[in-house]
Amino acid sequence: MKSVFNLKKRHIKPLSFLGLCLLLGLFANPAFGQTRTVSGQVSSADGPLEGATVILKGSLEYVLTDEDGKFVFPSDLNENDVLIITSLGLEDAEVTIGADTTFVNPILADDPVVIIAALRTEPSKKADDPEQ
Repeated sequence: MKSVFNLKKRHIKPLSFLGLCLLLGLFANPAFGQTRTVSGQVSSADGPLEGATVILKGSLEYVLTDEDGKFVFPSDLNENDVLIITSLGLEDAEVTIGADTTFVNPILADDPVVIIAALRTEPSKKADDPEQ
């Protein structure tokens, strides 16, 4: 009777190499790609901040906080990624993502803003003209 698996010696090495690559691909992924979804709530001394911007440092990815100051970052983050949190009138904050970070709760401090305004006026011609 003929065997169903008629493998010759020259076929065994490539098949075992292919199987080894498949196993390494399945088990190596969790070791190298520790990504996670990160969410959080941004607040200040006055409470939750609506409309604060959460930016992934070095990229164009960002998200805005909702009316409760909550956000869920739109892409998975790696360990040592840095989030920059900004809001008008408050100091920026940076949060580094750790190995187990899934939730961040940054509190932005007040940033004293000095507004300088100037108004330039020109005298009206009526005031300079003595005939009128």
